[in-house]
Amino acid sequence: MSTWLYRVLANVCIDELRRRKPPLEPAPDHGHRPARVEQLDLQRALAAVPREARLLLALHYVEGLSYRELAKIRGISINTVKSQLARGKVILRRKLEE
Repeated sequence: MSTWLYRVLANVCIDELRRRKPPLEPAPDHGHRPARVEQLDLQRALAAVPREARLLLALHYVEGLSYRELAKIRGISINTVKSQLARGKVILRRKLEE
């Protein structure tokens, strides 16, 4: 996939994240499924991660892009990619432990 297409996709994702707001309260779930609670916990934890780090986390761990690919797509250095990913993981881990 071309760098240009990833750049467009990243911008669309950022716009969508700006548009969405995480749910404040979980929807009533009379089955008390733990997966739903875990999903809400993850959504809330991800909401605490800055947008750029969240985007890099998704592209790296979901799409499997390398640091070099991420740097090229986002127009930043590889060291910035690494620090943003590390920062995002620390925030995510901290929020999930709360």
